[in-house]
Amino acid sequence: MKPGLNGIKSNPVRNHLSESDAYERRVDAYYSELEDLLSWELADKNDEPFWRWIASRDHPGAILEVGCGAGRVTRLLARRGVPVLAVDLSPNLLRRAGERVSSCSNVQLARADFRLLPTARRFGLVVAADDPFSHMVEEWRRAESFESVADRLELGGTMILDALWFPETQREIACGPGGLKKEHACNTDHGRLRIKETWELEAGTNECRAAYEYKLGDEVARRVEFAGRVWTHAEVRWRCESCQLRVNRCWGNYRRDPWEPGTSTRLIVEAVRTG
Repeated sequence: MKPGLNGIKSNPVRNHLSESDAYERRVDAYYSELEDLLSWELADKNDEPFWRWIASRDHPGAILEVGCGAGRVTRLLARRGVPVLAVDLSPNLLRRAGERVSSCSNVQLARADFRLLPTARRFGLVVAADDPFSHMVEEWRRAESFESVADRLELGGTMILDALWFPETQREIACGPGGLKKEHACNTDHGRLRIKETWELEAGTNECRAAYEYKLGDEVARRVEFAGRVWTHAEVRWRCESCQLRVNRCWGNYRRDPWEPGTSTRLIVEAVRTG
């Protein structure tokens, strides 16, 4: 196997965690509950052309992916051929990522807290797909993690953040009785998977609680909950500015249409390191 970043061999997962951190255990437990269900759900997200496009652009240097999960986006980033460091908290998801990128000698996987990234190297591109910051409810953890990740960018390097965000109309519903409810479904080799989501947002804050129910056919396969934090466009801007990042553009969906606060379904941010 060829050397990866800093001469370390690729793919075997390296552990850079403090096992005493309750946050790490909470996030790990949440994703360990989902396994196949999450992979099936994300496979139907229709965002792969977007990430292929991101990887195909002329980004100098290596790529850092934070919150790589089971390696769905990692595999697409690896096609660029440059070194890729992909980090996550969940050992189960990293095991799956290792299987998915086993033929990619330019990928190194690491189990790590974003505040304690396992390299001092700087990167030309940082990718945060499926908003890995969404589980960081505490301000200090979110601030330290975002600053740590931003600090790994080269001057002129780019960060892509696929943020957990709701337009104002949905935020209002999420703050009301019963919260914001969503439903969607996808086909799997094991039948039709239906997902029900309920989002409850604490008024006056960006903190939320999400509940998911996964059904295969008529049977409930799993019910899970997590405490999280959504972004606002204003927070994205000031947090980037505080880390010497300039928001270059925002897209409102994976087709790369410009972001519109009242109508866009997503908030995908491209920010560039300026200092």
